[in-house]
Amino acid sequence: MRVSLRRTGPALALGAAALLAACTPVAAPPPAPTPPSQATRACGGSSSASSAAAPGGGSETATLNEPAAAAEGGTAYTNASDRLPDGSVPLVTIELRGDHLEIDTTRVHSSDAAAAVAASAAAGDDLVAVFPDTRVATAETSRPSADAATANDTDRSRQWALDQAGFESAWDASDGTGTTVAVIDTGVQSSHPDLAGQVLAGRRFTGDGASGVAMNPAYDDHGHGTHVAGIIASVANNAQGIAG
Repeated sequence: MRVSLRRTGPALALGAAALLAACTPVAAPPPAPTPPSQATRACGGSSSASSAAAPGGGSETATLNEPAAAAEGGTAYTNASDRLPDGSVPLVTIELRGDHLEIDTTRVHSSDAAAAVAASAAAGDDLVAVFPDTRVATAETSRPSADAATANDTDRSRQWALDQAGFESAWDASDGTGTTVAVIDTGVQSSHPDLAGQVLAGRRFTGDGASGVAMNPAYDDHGHGTHVAGIIASVANNAQGIAG
């Protein structure tokens, strides 16, 4: 196993799982996968829950009592600018669960219902926030549109995940310039034409040179690392391969 550093081109900083699902391999890609059905709005379900690490530990996080939570819930409904087609508001409540945050989204159809949901969430003395879920949009810039930026990458049409999740819309705000990503994997084929100028020297930590000997230029004797590096940093709009 080796570690290589790669400069990103137009790309988002994604978690490892999202990166591996984001597109087809750089070299010798398999047939394009069947796109999943159109993803529904994340806040569309009632009382759906997920967990995320609580920043900085939860012991000092301020919580809302029931009256304060009810007031915030009612205000959140009244002031919500983004409503679902049926007129309801997706109300988000965040509760502290030990060292994690539990995030619930519930559709409410009135300020009284929103107040009741928020007060119920605060009953355990662990509610830290309540607010309406809203859609956000990136700011308009002078940067070319995402379609223009990736139009001539030969395999861009097979990167269905970029279409499903709308990752490219974030390029209006940032294209990753100046960001370095470290990938712990099998190395990377730094001479790959779709990674030209994107790869920094790496180090080997297994097999020959396990003490961390530098690999300059970086190389890959397996292929998986190059696949991952391509998802992150493939050059866009260069008439070959994919868009990172």
